[in-house]
Amino acid sequence: MNDWLKQLTDALTSDSAGVMLVSVLRVAGSVPRYPGARMLVTDDTQSGTIGGGHLEFAATRLARERLRSEQRAPQCEVFHLGPTLGQCCGGRVELLFEYFNRDNSPEALLTSGGVRRAISGVDQTIFEAVPPPPRLNNRDNHTAILEEADGTIFLTEPGAVPRPSVWLFGAGHVGTAVVAQLSLLPCAVTWIDERDDMFPDVVPDSVTLRVCDDAVSELADAADDTYFVVMTHSHALDFELCHAIMQRSSGYLGLIGSATKRAQFEKRLRHRGVSGEQIARLVCPIGSGGLQSGEPNIIALSLALQLVQYWQVKEVSLQRG
Repeated sequence: MNDWLKQLTDALTSDSAGVMLVSVLRVAGSVPRYPGARMLVTDDTQSGTIGGGHLEFAATRLARERLRSEQRAPQCEVFHLGPTLGQCCGGRVELLFEYFNRDNSPEALLTSGGVRRAISGVDQTIFEAVPPPPRLNNRDNHTAILEEADGTIFLTEPGAVPRPSVWLFGAGHVGTAVVAQLSLLPCAVTWIDERDDMFPDVVPDSVTLRVCDDAVSELADAADDTYFVVMTHSHALDFELCHAIMQRSSGYLGLIGSATKRAQFEKRLRHRGVSGEQIARLVCPIGSGGLQSGEPNIIALSLALQLVQYWQVKEVSLQRG
């Protein structure tokens, strides 16, 4: 779940002087971030994070020194967090520094399965599209393969990484808070309601609006691995949505409401012939950690945490499979 290609392309669009991409390449021991963590550095801005603290301060300073010196060849630097930087985690981090400008922008590769480039033995990093690399297991969901040929080291990794798809039914106060929270996470949100005037004038790029008279019929367009969240203004519509989702999907189905609402829905679903196994996957009340609050922002935060936990479990399952 990373968007580094798009973030790099966006940065190059707004900064003609060039951008230094700093990536965690290899680690050993206790470290704050793992391979795949990145930050973008310009002369006066920095976005993303490779772990914060002295490591990030030193890396940002080095990136700006390279920008000012017009060094364009990729460079790897090793940082010993304990002896050199005084960080208590004490591990070893190898960072890759790569310079990009509009002449070597990766914009054309935003939809590619994988990207490959030389990180040694070249004057400037140039991407090429390749098939997506096999999945590797590490903590930042990053796949990277280092290969050496004729004295040159090549790095191959994913290009466009699919984001989890969340379909949210309901544009009330809680739905609005949920969208705001999910916009901070690497997911794509489809936000559905029949009331056009309930949606804000501006929504994040990761959010797609659907205004419809029949929310249930919209389900035909949802992918099989969609995460569904139901919180409309109508309990009757909530029920019909839950019933329809159970007929077509075996994934996450979250319903806003109390234990009493869940019990009522369970009874009605059994009456319609829905199996106990299907009913058991209904998550109601929604959210993680048993938070007891009706405040929209707290509900949204709790739901976001729960979804992240589901995504991580699924990621581990895919890596093992």
